[in-house]
Amino acid sequence: MKTKIILLFCLFLFFLGQFFFLSKRSQSFNFVDENEHLTPAYFMIKQGKKLYADLVTNHQPLPILTAYWFYRLVSFPNAFMLIERVRQFMLFFSFLGAFLLVWRFGKAGLLGVIFLETVKFYFFGYHLLAESLTVYPLMYYAGWFFEKTNKISPPKGWEAKDSLLLGFSCFWLFFNLLPVWPFLAVLAFFYWQKEKQKQKRLFILAFILPTFLLFLFIKPTDWFEQTVINNFRYFIPDEARHKAGQFFLFVLYPLLAFFQLNQPISRYYSLLVILTVVSFLFGLILKKEIKNQLTGFLFFLYFFGLLLNPRVSGFDISFYTAFHLLPQTAFLTMSVVSFLFFVSKKLTSGFFKKSFVLTTALICLIIFLFNTGWWREALSFDKLNEHFIQYGEDESIAMALAAIKKEGDTLLAGPQRSFINLFADIPRLPGKLLIYLGFISRLP
Repeated sequence: MKTKIILLFCLFLFFLGQFFFLSKRSQSFNFVDENEHLTPAYFMIKQGKKLYADLVTNHQPLPILTAYWFYRLVSFPNAFMLIERVRQFMLFFSFLGAFLLVWRFGKAGLLGVIFLETVKFYFFGYHLLAESLTVYPLMYYAGWFFEKTNKISPPKGWEAKDSLLLGFSCFWLFFNLLPVWPFLAVLAFFYWQKEKQKQKRLFILAFILPTFLLFLFIKPTDWFEQTVINNFRYFIPDEARHKAGQFFLFVLYPLLAFFQLNQPISRYYSLLVILTVVSFLFGLILKKEIKNQLTGFLFFLYFFGLLLNPRVSGFDISFYTAFHLLPQTAFLTMSVVSFLFFVSKKLTSGFFKKSFVLTTALICLIIFLFNTGWWREALSFDKLNEHFIQYGEDESIAMALAAIKKEGDTLLAGPQRSFINLFADIPRLPGKLLIYLGFISRLP
């Protein structure tokens, strides 16, 4: 218990540092996907609009409903403070997930949190996005999966808690981000093979109960048509046409990072690969049975990594493309860190253990220094100027429109400018569409 309290205190200090540096960069990156969660949620409150019945989107419901409850809980006087409060809300949300992860997985959880939290700035990890909301359930799954594949018993009293948390995480992941369904299907099958009947019942309860509550807020048939049917019938084929020749790039994805080391995300992936290889090489010293377990785990890790990245085939850019990679990055991070601590614990030779600890500590330090490059940039950042660059045009247009609007007016602000509707407090023009993507023209 004393060790956990120390780890949680370290976690608290770390998040204080994150709060300081993130507050300097809180106004960076106006992003359409976040707009399309915040804007409909705003009009659900202001005008009583119903998601999927009055507002059409191919996004899952939980990011928009999270924004809905954000508005219920948080007040803001202007656009600047809206963005500020969203970043603070997402940081607090992250702290809650990190607290649970460290409480359950100890030192591995803390190191995984520090790695992921420092790098996820480059993935829009503090924007209100589906990908951002899935981070800690995926890390919890990664820690649990590593224990199961390496025959590690959970801490006393955690079997039932794990089943409840994994069941709820399955609900949370599916209704946040539809592309994770293949990952969830495979992991649920694995869970079903490994767990006792009692634990399975708890898992089902933790999935079914929140799903039932969710369908009290949205109509299941509308949700199914606009997310599942429209995505499979229109959006996925549209994406596939553009990426038909990139299959081998997806297969080789983690290794491609070594060819783009000028990108912060590429450096992070490269160092995760190096950390995994070093851990595996030292793991070869262990007993044959343990070596076989670790080899099997690496195979499954690679397989799950592929399932969690169905969209991005290159490391050419951070931020506006890379956010799709955040779920994969979260799962890989916790898996690699769990791998590292497992090998360290199993090594018994003093020489090999000291060599392993020194080598991996150096790699971890390099990861931390690379990940926190944005910390150093934040110290000299002018966030008022950044707000003007990122949101000033939308805010200025919205202020002008707000001054001349009449009751009953509606506005089509353009395919990716819905913040104008929010800032001006003018609903979208008659019609249900929230965003106009390439496949929208083919909808009936």
